[in-house]
Amino acid sequence: MTIGEFSKKYGLDIRHVNYLTDTGKLHPKNERNGRYRDYGPEAEEEIKLILIVDALGAPNKDLDKYIKMFNGVPASLWYDMVTAEIQKNKKEAIEATKKKYNDALQFVKELKKGL
Repeated sequence: MTIGEFSKKYGLDIRHVNYLTDTGKLHPKNERNGRYRDYGPEAEEEIKLILIVDALGAPNKDLDKYIKMFNGVPASLWYDMVTAEIQKNKKEAIEATKKKYNDALQFVKELKKGL
């Protein structure tokens, strides 16, 4: 399908589809005359993963990681796997924040003892 058809089907701006293609996250089936891109089933699977990752609130910087992680994994499993990975990352971030807070609290206690 053409880029216009592809972008309309998935509710994306053509510029966004071009960006995803230019950054190697989407792979068109072929390019005609070096200008016109046709997107096939592989690109549809890629965009579905991108949309799932985006909908779940994963940072854009992690998109390449998820694309590599789910390469070859059936789309039916993506949602659960992405959700689990995001939850793991959130838990790790919460634990890191708690540690920083506790370290700062301990530092303040030590300061108070010295006064």
